[in-house]
Amino acid sequence: MKYKFNYSKEKDLILRVTRNISFEEIIDSINSSGLIADIEHFKRQNQRIFIVRVGNYVYSVPYVEDQKKGLFVFENSLS
Repeated sequence: MKYKFNYSKEKDLILRVTRNISFEEIIDSINSSGLIADIEHFKRQNQRIFIVRVGNYVYSVPYVEDQKKGLFVFENSLS
């Protein structure tokens, strides 16, 4: 994928502790064919949602795309 990823280190730590998953694992999965879908966010017009398989689990990961910077910014925690 040509884009870079950006995320909050604090939010990543919360995900590691509460859900045993990290943004790095999500990114690795996206980069290695784990991306199942990229859908519109059902509530927020400026966001989209990656549906990503990591191991035996599927996560929904809200993000905002910054096309000028070629960057995906993870906004909320994983669902």
